[in-house]
Amino acid sequence: MAAPGPYTCGFPVEPLDRYETGGYHPVRLGDTFSQGRYGVLHKLGWGGYSTTWLARDGLENRNVALKVSSADATIKKGPGEKEILQILSALPKSHSGNAHIVSLLDSFMVNGPNGAHSCLVLELLGPSVYETNLNAFMNYAFPASLAKKTAAQVLSGIDLMSRHGIGHGDLSTNNLVFKIPEIDRLQERELLQLYSDPETTPVKREGGGPIGDEVPPYLVDPAEISHGMVKRALSTDPCVKIIDFGEAFLDEDRPLKLNTAITVRAPEIIFGDELDCRVDLWAMGCMLFELAAAQPLFEATSEKGIVAQMLGMSPDRRLPPRWQDNWHAMLSTGNSNVGDYLDWTLDKWLEETYSFHAPETTSATTTEDLFSKNDFADICRLMRKLMKFEPGERAEAIEILEDPWFRDSKLQSRCEDC
Repeated sequence: MAAPGPYTCGFPVEPLDRYETGGYHPVRLGDTFSQGRYGVLHKLGWGGYSTTWLARDGLENRNVALKVSSADATIKKGPGEKEILQILSALPKSHSGNAHIVSLLDSFMVNGPNGAHSCLVLELLGPSVYETNLNAFMNYAFPASLAKKTAAQVLSGIDLMSRHGIGHGDLSTNNLVFKIPEIDRLQERELLQLYSDPETTPVKREGGGPIGDEVPPYLVDPAEISHGMVKRALSTDPCVKIIDFGEAFLDEDRPLKLNTAITVRAPEIIFGDELDCRVDLWAMGCMLFELAAAQPLFEATSEKGIVAQMLGMSPDRRLPPRWQDNWHAMLSTGNSNVGDYLDWTLDKWLEETYSFHAPETTSATTTEDLFSKNDFADICRLMRKLMKFEPGERAEAIEILEDPWFRDSKLQSRCEDC
């Protein structure tokens, strides 16, 4: 795949044009950081402002995730990911939500050809909720007990954050990750068996010639999870943790915009309204649907289509007056099929989607671990409490957790052994 700059590589992974001044730090397998303490074993993933690597902490003899931010990531207003995680780690451990936030283990800076990069050493976790559904359940719905427990744990994490005025800003099933017990203590050979083998493709300069120091000599395909990893994650009492606080913020220093995934993007983000930590409540409502039905709540690919589906879901089917002008402007641009979405209703959509994705071919073979019509009604009821257009009218996370549908001590496991 050709990059827009002078370099090319066969892997469709992170954009090569981000390997420039202010961009990514070039990382290779086998590189070491922090005076040789952390050695890179594999690549876990990448985002717009970072690459993340599987690494070995030689000092503590443990496996970790090493997140290397781009040099321009520090431009963000307010506290960054490191500062948010430090605030969270300093909170009293009495709240059950502490068990559902990724732990920051260490941090340092590294200077490279593209600038100064913040590096975060995070606890190593397992597959994301999205990956687990896709790979282990083949896009069939989770067993009802697993979906319900996962939702309860995430709500607990949101409750902890919101009580201290912290918004995550980018909650999605990609950023909910299952913990694998003892993964940090596995020896390298056993650890790497949980992932696909590292695959690399050389970076080449268009027209030939040597490549510069600003780019790595090759790109690494992100590790794919194995069935063994998923089996380990789900073999004991599953524990889910919230990761990726790159968009996180304090309510006292609110962002002007957020790069939240479109399928869970709160309407105030779409309409450029004032933002606060209640954007996470909207995202949680969306994820309740996805956890139950194995499909995102909104299927549109544009903000206009998403808003139309929001209106179809809303009982009053009307946006707040302050957003009306922007909505009419959106409707006047381009081709529009929003009328199809305005006929969309939440209850019908959940039942139809679940019936299509019901876990008939997975481990959930008994009716006790399938959602019922009564469950559908409860899920929709809770979603509507979380997904009010007016942020101030949304139910707090603790209110949802204390609802009779969630009132089960087994669901609200504190994952004390995670």
